[in-house]
Amino acid sequence: MPSTISELLLGRRASTVTQLYGLEVELERVRDDGGPLTGWLRESDGSLRNGIEYVLEAPRTLAQARTALQRLSAIIESSQKSIRCSFHVHVDIRAWTFEQLANVLRCYMVFEEEFFSLSGNRSGSQFCTPIVCSGIENVFRGIITHRNDSEVAVFTSNIAFERVKYSALNVGHINGLGSIEFRHHEGLTTSASGINWLNTIANFCSIAKDIDRTTIRSAIVGPDPRDLELMRETLFGITFNTPVDIYAKLANFKCTELG
Repeated sequence: MPSTISELLLGRRASTVTQLYGLEVELERVRDDGGPLTGWLRESDGSLRNGIEYVLEAPRTLAQARTALQRLSAIIESSQKSIRCSFHVHVDIRAWTFEQLANVLRCYMVFEEEFFSLSGNRSGSQFCTPIVCSGIENVFRGIITHRNDSEVAVFTSNIAFERVKYSALNVGHINGLGSIEFRHHEGLTTSASGINWLNTIANFCSIAKDIDRTTIRSAIVGPDPRDLELMRETLFGITFNTPVDIYAKLANFKCTELG
């Protein structure tokens, strides 16, 4: 059986194979009396104005993370959203293999536009910079095109966190927290919108991590454009009304060096 990321990078077995998630909710002008708030930590954030960052106190299952967001509902709805606010989802990958991580990154690079369009489009934010056609693309490529687990483990452990921390999909936490961080979503106005986005991320990763590169290639360069549309709808768990832009997808696909 292939070694897990936890074994290769952290020197120990993953404590659980259950998929876990971490959440960060940034809010401004918060009405919070400072009383007990089960499951959440309050942290200051210098990028916010009169704001608080609420951090899930420990990684939780999908069901537990949804419940935690519901518990934060009153505070979210009484706050103000600004361009400085955002909602981040950490996906625990310690029990994944590097090949599963590579599959997720491949699919992400093909469909990066969807992540921005579905989450409030923060692509212009300096705290949520796109991967494709950026300097960070080489970091993704280094993981995706690894020749063996030992080489990619060394490569990943040497990723400079300061360089990647504001990427839309931040891989700088892999060697440390053992997570990848999706930073796309705009500030929350309801807990329901956060739950919907969490479900989208969970669905995407659950399916993408076990899709092999041949399947991805066939969907993109095959003769039937509907194959790519079906993959897109399967990965995101929703039906899209906009047509698939084959040429844009092919450009993203080329960036993964799989075509």
